[in-house]
Amino acid sequence: MVLFTAGFADLTSNSSLDLTFNKPNGYALWHTPDASQDQNLGMAVQKDGKIIVSGDTNDTKQNRIQAIRYLTNGSPDSSFGNSGQFTFTGERGKDVNAHGIVLDSNENILLTGEEHNGDDSDLLLLRCTPDGSPDSSFGDNGTVRYPGDGPGKSSGRGVVVQTDGKIVVCGEVTDSSQKKMAVLRYTPDGILDPDFGSQGIFTLGNMSDGDSYGLDTAMDSNGKILVTGAVSTGGSIGNGLIRLNRNGTIDTSFGNNGLAIMNGSEGGPDYGNHVTVTSDGKILVTGVETDSSGSFDIVLLRYTPDGALDTEFGVDGVARFGYSGKNYAWGQTGMPDGRIILAGTSLVNLLETPVLIAFTKDGNPDTSFGKNGMLSYETIGIGPLHAVQTDDEGKILACGYIVEDGIDLGLLLRMNPG
Repeated sequence: MVLFTAGFADLTSNSSLDLTFNKPNGYALWHTPDASQDQNLGMAVQKDGKIIVSGDTNDTKQNRIQAIRYLTNGSPDSSFGNSGQFTFTGERGKDVNAHGIVLDSNENILLTGEEHNGDDSDLLLLRCTPDGSPDSSFGDNGTVRYPGDGPGKSSGRGVVVQTDGKIVVCGEVTDSSQKKMAVLRYTPDGILDPDFGSQGIFTLGNMSDGDSYGLDTAMDSNGKILVTGAVSTGGSIGNGLIRLNRNGTIDTSFGNNGLAIMNGSEGGPDYGNHVTVTSDGKILVTGVETDSSGSFDIVLLRYTPDGALDTEFGVDGVARFGYSGKNYAWGQTGMPDGRIILAGTSLVNLLETPVLIAFTKDGNPDTSFGKNGMLSYETIGIGPLHAVQTDDEGKILACGYIVEDGIDLGLLLRMNPG
């Protein structure tokens, strides 16, 4: 087991905040007037370096989806949406929540999430133009809804765009008996693609042990679709990874009949939150597993292209971060030298603190990064980091939120590469 101990932000090191970003802070905070919640949950970087963060706001006692664009210097881009902000409001007072974000080849912005209908929710897919307006050529004025097959929660999570412009969304749908990991493919104009799965949808059904969820998706060099999330087997919820063929059928050559499950020693629940594919076809999954105290440790898994844990990475394919109490990670990015940076939260002085964690390309703690491989930002505030990316200059961008006086403030920071 590869374990870290607590580290602290060292602003004198070469892995420090970039103080030219929103000068002199190195980070930017967002607060929508009258809102008690602004949470940055996803991020995308345009070709010109402008940064789009997506997430939730509740500026009228109704939860809304928002996207905010920042200039490369860290100031909001007032030319985007309404003074830098795009918002989507649910029908007739319904709450909506955001999850995934991606840019297509035209730099249109695709956002996934859910729209609540009492005890139920519909899967949402939104598209807005590069200037922050709803794209009227997509779905119903920029909005696509999918209700699922029965009562219960349907939600869009990860999203990726194929080279032909088709849009792949993973998440979960609910039928009369259980929640199912789902993958949907849409045409570029927002219609379910009948050439994919069953009328545009694949579901991981007939899991007699319980529910399954899709939390993130990626595509390999052959156009096959990878989805990570959680799958119930044998009475426990494991960190699951599936691979689909381009036509939406399960790829039985991958893992065990298309499915690879990593179960922690404590029986779960364990989750895969983010998946990427490296240039040599290896698959990296960021997730969490339940530890002996009933809290979470962060895990980074590396699979070979055929769905087996890569024994040359970490310990038997797994690297872990955990020392006491709650640790959780959502985002992941790779550095040019092969290092892997995770974004999440960890307890520092008993407070849930935004952290970045670095592993070497072989799955060992990167002791050159911060202290003991971790940078924490307790000087900014308490809260999580949800997403992390590397820009064209090799600088590290991360977003999340912090809590001040009971109000969630959207957080975006930039670091110099270490």
